[in-house]
Amino acid sequence: WMLMLPFCIYSIRKHGWPELNVVQWCTFLLTTVFFAHCCACFSLALDYTTVGNVVILTNTQSLILLAGKFFSPGDQVLPMEALGAIVAFTGTVLCSKDAAL
Repeated sequence: WMLMLPFCIYSIRKHGWPELNVVQWCTFLLTTVFFAHCCACFSLALDYTTVGNVVILTNTQSLILLAGKFFSPGDQVLPMEALGAIVAFTGTVLCSKDAAL
């Protein structure tokens, strides 16, 4: 978030605060709450298992979202979207299972 902060400040100074409707504010509030919950669960999980397993579990979120999109009617999972999630998850598994860690 620190890398994006200068861009956010620039955008707000140039264009002003974004105008959000009620649905967008609810979405923002829910994503904020769930992200805080995800961070809290990550911290708590470190007490019960290794760092590598916690990182793998945390990074399964993209695969879960793609599975939900795949099984929901009317939504398609694009091939590049699926490939990107699989490559990222595979990289996470390979890096977290490295013996040097």
